[in-house]
Amino acid sequence: MLSAECRVWNEPMTSADTTSCDVFAEGVRFATADGLTLAGELSYPANGEVRGVAWIANPHPFMGGQMSNNVVAALAAGLPAGGWAALRFDYRGNGASDGAPPPGELADRMSAFLATGHAPDDLEKLADVAAADDFLAAELGDLPRAGIGYSFGAYLLSERLRDLAQCRNGGSLNGHDLAAAVAVCPTLATHDFAGLARSDHRRLLICSDNDFATPADRYRDFAAASAGMTTLWFAGADHFFKGRQAQVARAAVEFLDGGMREDWT
Repeated sequence: MLSAECRVWNEPMTSADTTSCDVFAEGVRFATADGLTLAGELSYPANGEVRGVAWIANPHPFMGGQMSNNVVAALAAGLPAGGWAALRFDYRGNGASDGAPPPGELADRMSAFLATGHAPDDLEKLADVAAADDFLAAELGDLPRAGIGYSFGAYLLSERLRDLAQCRNGGSLNGHDLAAAVAVCPTLATHDFAGLARSDHRRLLICSDNDFATPADRYRDFAAASAGMTTLWFAGADHFFKGRQAQVARAAVEFLDGGMREDWT
C-alpha cells in the first residue's frame, strides 16, 4: 500500500515525453567562490515564457558525471520544453571548466571511489553547486529557483539544502533560497542525505526499483523517514533510466509547477 505522498509511474513512453517546442541553449561561464570558472549551458523556451529556473547537479565524474550524461541532458531539454529554464554545467576539472586534477594518482582516487563511493575532492564540487545556484540567483533572481540532483549530484543537492537551512537560521539568506528540490536516484547507500530528509523545502524523490546503487528497501525507509517529501517510483527502471529519461524530466516539470498527475497511481 502506497502512502498519499508516494506514487508510481509505470506507463509506457509516449509522444508527450519528447521535446515538442523550440528550445534555445547558450553557453555560459560563471565563477566559484575560490576563483575558478565553470562552463555550462543555459537552456530556455524559445518563446521567452519562463516560469522558473533550475540547476542540475551531475553524477560523479568517475561514473559518467559530465553535463552530457543522458539523464542530465534529458532534464536540460525537458525542463525548458515545459517552461523552466535549466542550467547544466561541468564540475571543476571536467569538460571546459577550470581546475586541475586533485593531487595523487588517478588510479588511487578511482580505487578509493569504487571501494567507498567517495573521492578525496568530492566536497569541492559542493562549491561548484553553490556557484551555479548563486549564478542563477544573480541573473534570474526574479524567477522561482529549484535544485535538481541526479545520483551523486543528489548528495550535493542535499548538502546545498543543509547549507541554505543554516543560512536561513542565521538570518543571512536575504531571499536567496530554493523554491523546490528534486532528487533523482540519490546514492543513499554511500552518502549522508540528512539535508534532504530534514529540509522543509518542497521535495520530490524520483527512484527506480532496479537501482544498482540503492536497494528499493533503502529508498522506502528513507522516504518514510522524510516528512513531507513526495516520492515517485519508476517501475521497471534502473539507475540510468535508459529509454525513460524524458519521463523523468516531465515528472520534474509537473512537480515544480505544483501539480501531481491523477494517473500517478
